[in-house]
Amino acid sequence: MQYDQIDYTAQASEHSLPTPVEIALPDVIAAHPYAVAASPGEHDSLYAARYRALADALPHMSWIASASGELRDDSPSWRAYTGQTMTEVFGLGYQQAIDPSDRRRLIAAWGAAHSDGRPFQAEQRVRGTDGVYRTFLAHVVPVFDDEGTVREWMGVYTDMTAQKAAEDAHHDLLARERAARAEAEIACTRAEDAAGELRTILDILPVGVAIVDKQGHGLRRNKALERLRAKGTPYINGMDRYDELRGWWPDGRPLRAEEWAMTRTLLNGEVVTGQEIEMESVTGERRTILNNSAPIRDASGEIVRGVVVALDITERRRVERMALDRARQFAATLEAMTDGVIVNGPDGEIIHTNTALRQMLGLDPTGEVFEHDVQDLIASIAVRDAEGNVLPSSWTASRALTGETISSAHAVEGRFEDGQGKKRIVLMSASPIRDETGRIRGAVSLVRDSTEQQKMQAERERMYDLVPHELRAPITGLLLLTHLLRTNVSQGKPVQDDDLERMDRGLWQLHRLVNDLMDAGALHAGKVSVELAPCDLKQLCEQVVEEQRAATGRAIKLDLSKRAVEVRADAQRITQVLTNLLTNAIKHSPATRRIVLKVRREPEMLRVSVQDGGEGIPHDALAHIFERYYQVRKPDDPFTGGLGLGLYICQELIAQHGGHIFAESVVGKGTTVWFTLPRVH
Repeated sequence: MQYDQIDYTAQASEHSLPTPVEIALPDVIAAHPYAVAASPGEHDSLYAARYRALADALPHMSWIASASGELRDDSPSWRAYTGQTMTEVFGLGYQQAIDPSDRRRLIAAWGAAHSDGRPFQAEQRVRGTDGVYRTFLAHVVPVFDDEGTVREWMGVYTDMTAQKAAEDAHHDLLARERAARAEAEIACTRAEDAAGELRTILDILPVGVAIVDKQGHGLRRNKALERLRAKGTPYINGMDRYDELRGWWPDGRPLRAEEWAMTRTLLNGEVVTGQEIEMESVTGERRTILNNSAPIRDASGEIVRGVVVALDITERRRVERMALDRARQFAATLEAMTDGVIVNGPDGEIIHTNTALRQMLGLDPTGEVFEHDVQDLIASIAVRDAEGNVLPSSWTASRALTGETISSAHAVEGRFEDGQGKKRIVLMSASPIRDETGRIRGAVSLVRDSTEQQKMQAERERMYDLVPHELRAPITGLLLLTHLLRTNVSQGKPVQDDDLERMDRGLWQLHRLVNDLMDAGALHAGKVSVELAPCDLKQLCEQVVEEQRAATGRAIKLDLSKRAVEVRADAQRITQVLTNLLTNAIKHSPATRRIVLKVRREPEMLRVSVQDGGEGIPHDALAHIFERYYQVRKPDDPFTGGLGLGLYICQELIAQHGGHIFAESVVGKGTTVWFTLPRVH
């Protein structure tokens, strides 16, 4: 075997502690028959026997190899451990039991030691009979001849498996200890960093934070909480001193020690959220505080600490109160408005209406009003554009939600029938609601009831048509009669009684028209009052009927009680009512038809009716006959005579007497108008 042909590189391993084989090797080598060149021949067998006995007695495997590394002698200990046969052991066969990678290192170390004949050590993994490799420490020592040349090698293998495992375990334990120490140092550093970060975070938080132990003693608190400390009292310094803290519930009741959020948390384990209290701060100012607290538990679930978070909501509550006050003022303003108000959300949904609108819709503002009723009635409003096209009632709100403002000067007209069946006319304007960024958040619409205004306008227009016409006829007649009288007088002709009578009727007609105009205006303005006194209604009826018979020559039937019928009334005004009703009945019924005036007793009232035999009033006109200036028009005669004020005046006067007036009519059969007056018992 040539060592210089081996291309493996290895270093002889050094062991720090001497092993038993290192101590015994000199003796073993000395006992070898070749170790002493000058040994007498007779001693060779003795020394060989001693060596063999010593090798067998050692608890190690041993062998002797030639200078080239081949085994020449049997090694029973090697064969016993490896299970190799004697044939397999000789030569280089013993190396087959060594791990191949270790085998190369052994040969490399052997070759390196051969040149100077020095011993060496190397760890080897040797396969046992069970097929398991165990770690051995090989001590290889050269044996020299007389000339100092390596003649052979002697090797001793010591089982290092247990020692190696112990060393590995020791190294592993040391590595783990170092790793644990490093982790602990990292954890400590992290904890310190985290603590520093926590302190920094706590100090910059706008909310007060405190951590206390199980007894309530403060462990840590931030600056914000220190500012919230009650004036003249220590900060959290144990639950036994909580009674020194001054706090109040929102209703002004003092806060007891056991009611503080932290007390409840530490004693009962409660998680307290949203506890609103008031405290007097270090500046002496009463502040509103929102407390939240929770327990901190250990692994077993025991409470070991508590944490409390205190938020100063004084400014928030002030802003909320201000906003609430403004909202109330806004709501009061809406309720005080005579115009209806509709507030729509960003999607067009109705979120608020005021009392005026609900009244306008015919709903009882004091009763229960369901939102769907309001929605349905609003949806029934027929809005018309400038061309008269019907649009949905949400049209104005939809325009406002797009950013358009519909001013009152450009309000659109809407018509609908309210919950009581009354037809109404409204003017609708709208404007968008924007937030501080200018974004549209809703719309508000104003609904002005113009029914009465439109009605007054229509009445005014009718008056402009009627009054000149009604005044022109008697004035023209009077002018003609005056001219005729002047002509007759200038010619010496006598004045005719018929002419004077016609002048008298014309003057009375003018007088009545002027009086009706004045009475209607005064009644509408609320400037007419009646003077109630006991009077005989039967006598008033007889007097008015007699005057009408004499003036018109018409047949008027009286259907009266034989007994006196006494009422509390203004005799002059009731006479005016009876005269107006009989005049209307005479005017609207043929001369051949009789007029009937009837008085009937009722438990609490007296009913007076005037019935004619005229053409009757159409149903659609019957509901309007008591309106100012309203007249039932005939297709062939747009001016039927009068100003349309008689029934209006009658209605207002009867109402001031505490009575009611109604009309019943059948087309082709006539009309009956009746009214009631309270009886005098």
